[in-house]
Amino acid sequence: MMQFTARIPARDFGLLSERSVLGFANGSFTGPAAVPSLDAGHVFDPIVFESIRMWWEADDGTSPLYVSGPTGCGKTSTVLQFLARVHAPVVSITCRRRMDKQDLIGAWGVDSATGKFRWYDGPASLAWRHGLVLLINEFTTAPAEVWVSANDILEGAALTNERTGEVIPRHPNTRVIITDNCPVGCAGDAGSEYIARERQDASVADRFWHLKVEYLAREREAAAVLKACAAAERTLGSEQLDRIVGCALDFAAASRDLAARPMDPDAFCVPGDKAVSTRVLIRFTRSLITLLEARKAMDEAAARRVIPDPVAKALDLTIAGGCPEKVRNTLMQLAEFCFAALA
Repeated sequence: MMQFTARIPARDFGLLSERSVLGFANGSFTGPAAVPSLDAGHVFDPIVFESIRMWWEADDGTSPLYVSGPTGCGKTSTVLQFLARVHAPVVSITCRRRMDKQDLIGAWGVDSATGKFRWYDGPASLAWRHGLVLLINEFTTAPAEVWVSANDILEGAALTNERTGEVIPRHPNTRVIITDNCPVGCAGDAGSEYIARERQDASVADRFWHLKVEYLAREREAAAVLKACAAAERTLGSEQLDRIVGCALDFAAASRDLAARPMDPDAFCVPGDKAVSTRVLIRFTRSLITLLEARKAMDEAAARRVIPDPVAKALDLTIAGGCPEKVRNTLMQLAEFCFAALA
């Protein structure tokens, strides 16, 4: 079982509760990894928070947590901000198609100080040795045989380093978290907008806790965007800022509604990977506010000449400029409709 040393109030997670979460004393870890930086503006979904807490405090700490959900919905940021608040150090790896198990275990390399070969622990070895959380991103981009061969990692068993002969017992505080756009059992399905995903063995999927994350509810997403754009209240005023955020939320919701419909080549369309995620929503709203603040500092003629359409400009900069023309036009028309009240 994990060797917790502190209780963290649920209020530290922005939740109105008198409960607490098991964790570690702040500053207690001095090993080769860091506790994630705290983002005080992060907004937790209460159901997602409770699911992570249940896994975190479970008696069986060897089972990994598999977190899936659409791009930009806050999977990794929520995991990292949970770990930041319980003061748990993290080591991470992002998977790729040419990956093998040795990327997790480590490799021989040249010591720049001595010029001699030495062993360098990989992320799994570091986690097992020092009691870190191993965060594995984009799990299904790795070949299926990688995870079949990594049963010791997924089961929480001792690691055997075949290149050195060392056996590394698993530290009691070691945990494994996986994030991916695809649920592990759906990777490789025809029609998925997430390409280069490998279908995984059924025995691998059976080893995890599974948590599917969706976009935040409107009121919580609004809180996240307002926190990210709070500085603009000084220049635009709270009423104008609320109107801008409300329009941005309407636009994001409309794009997601379109993305959830079957693709029709003769109609407006937004593929799933181009729906406005929370990450893009914040980036778009910040960009729009920057442009509106710049216009406010100009006289009317200069504003119309230099920044004639701040909504379209912000949208192109943050998502639409990277889309096929038909998708770009759809997003532009959605934005024009949703921001009509600001004109």
